Amino acid sequence: MITFTAVTKRFGDGTVALDNVSFHVEPGELVVVTGPSGAGKTTLMRLLIRDFLPTEGEIMYKDESVTAMPAGQVPFHRRKIGVVFQDYRLLSELNVWENIALPLSILGKPESEIESRVTDLLSLIGLTERALVFPKQLSGGEAQRVSIARALATGPSVVFADEPTGNLDKQASLSIVKLLQQINSLGTTVLLATHDVTLLAHLENERQLDLEHGQLVHDSRPSPMKTTTKTEESKAKTPVKTAVETLDESREAAAPPIKPAEESAAKPEAKPEEEPEEKSEKPEKSATEETATPKKSSKKKPTKKVKTLKTKVVEDEDLAQEFTPVTATAPSAKKTSWLKKISGGLPSIKLPAVGKKSPKPEKKET
Repeated sequence: MITFTAVTKRFGDGTVALDNVSFHVEPGELVVVTGPSGAGKTTLMRLLIRDFLPTEGEIMYKDESVTAMPAGQVPFHRRKIGVVFQDYRLLSELNVWENIALPLSILGKPESEIESRVTDLLSLIGLTERALVFPKQLSGGEAQRVSIARALATGPSVVFADEPTGNLDKQASLSIVKLLQQINSLGTTVLLATHDVTLLAHLENERQLDLEHGQLVHDSRPSPMKTTTKTEESKAKTPVKTAVETLDESREAAAPPIKPAEESAAKPEAKPEEEPEEKSEKPEKSATEETATPKKSSKKKPTKKVKTLKTKVVEDEDLAQEFTPVTATAPSAKKTSWLKKISGGLPSIKLPAVGKKSPKPEKKET
């Protein structure tokens, strides 16, 4: 998966960060890179993500040359490798949820995928209840857990943790190491660079690469530098899954309650499948009857409706002729009732009656 072949890195001032380093990492391994400060651990990580180019040697990642990689492919290459830094590098203006979701939103992932992925990662790091908290409100161990979750957001095949416990106490450091071991058990390849003695004692059963002054002085369990064919590589890659892929599969497997709803919606479609068998028998017996019956029903129904409509139209015309005087007097009745209401509310104003002339207004004038 990762192969360093005689890699040397010299800087302009003459310092040698790495000197003829060669090793191979298989998919799914957990490798501890040890050594004092300045031994070349961070340079190793920056060479892997193509932040630096080696002075000599070659770096291979999944059968692709990192050294000869075009500049346009470097951003896509870095998405395959999650990096956990010592100083967390969380954005203070974003809360925990937004920091983890940031890489996914940059990639333009749909909201449904972002929500499910961030929820899984929060439950993985054990900070579901702290989703809306900002980095300043987190402890050092919590902030590093968020940094690990953000490194896993894009589903990388490799996680390189560069001194992830340098600013943490013993208990928090052990919790971070256990979290990285859990991530490795889910299928992600993990490279852990540290010089913490307590962590090295806890990781004594893991493979260790010891660096001193840029040289690889010891490999506890060296992996052979082998060149495999494409068919062998494809067979080796198929069973290996990343931590995010296993989380997605476990979430889908743990959500069977949604399937009964889909099945219930699909059941009405299954019933008609039985009915066609009965229907298929009927047309064989009397196919002519079925063709004739819909025609009769279609003819009979409109004739009845036409007759009823004609009778109703005649009845409506008769009623209109009989009640013409009533419709003519109706507006006057409405006007009188409306004026009476106004006259009742204003006793000082007396309005003349509408319609028939009454002699009462003449008596009142005298």
